Amino acid sequence: MDIIEMMKNPEILKTLSIGEKMLGSLIVMVLGIVTCFIVLLIIMFAIRIMGAAVGEKKKPQVPSVAPAPAPAPAASPVVAAPQEDEGELIAVITAAITAMRGSSSFRIRNISEKKAPPALSNWVSAGRIENFSSRRVAK
Repeated sequence: MDIIEMMKNPEILKTLSIGEKMLGSLIVMVLGIVTCFIVLLIIMFAIRIMGAAVGEKKKPQVPSVAPAPAPAPAASPVVAAPQEDEGELIAVITAAITAMRGSSSFRIRNISEKKAPPALSNWVSAGRIENFSSRRVAK
């Protein structure tokens, strides 16, 4: 009777030594790992086969021998794409502020994007409040 058969019976299992129990446990562990590995390999190959069957077929690139391109005519200057004029946008914003205030004498001191503080969960906020309130300040 091998060790696995002995481990199946609870009465015989009580009589086994610690070494025999450890050997049986090791065999079960190795069998579990090997089974898991084999199942993962089967899943991997099944996914690859399905991907090949359902996925798009890539056309093989055949190197074509094309005649050398004819020299291009004189290069024309590259015209950059027209960029949006920010001056017009600034003028519109200034006009809107002037209309709201009712006067034309004002000065814009600082225009910057304010970054919002990161949103904290209620647990984090409660923990910080509890932590700070538990500290004692020496007077």
